[in-house]
Amino acid sequence: MEHHGILKKNLSATVRTLRHRRKASLEEFSEELGIGRSTLQDIEAEKSNATLGTVQQIADQLGISPLVLLGELENPIQPQLEWEAVRSLGSFCDLPREEQRLLMEKLQKLSDLLQRERGR
Repeated sequence: MEHHGILKKNLSATVRTLRHRRKASLEEFSEELGIGRSTLQDIEAEKSNATLGTVQQIADQLGISPLVLLGELENPIQPQLEWEAVRSLGSFCDLPREEQRLLMEKLQKLSDLLQRERGR
């Protein structure tokens, strides 16, 4: 398979999965993404050679990297969460040291709690 065919397949699968997880219709999701319904339908059906601008538009509206849309993913939500974590890290670094320390303590307590819950 050619490289652009793989990218088209990945974009299609990721966008379709994200739409289904949101339980959105083609119309609703296309409005959310700021693209036409027929464009979204063509992307999901692998009939469209989406422009870089369209891929960027979709990524911007979803708050994720365009690479998430084009990558081969088993779970498209995981990279979205990771991307959000990286973006949040920038905000974390802007906090005063004392607030960073307090936040890290709270995160550690949360992690400990989750570990205990998994052990049950």
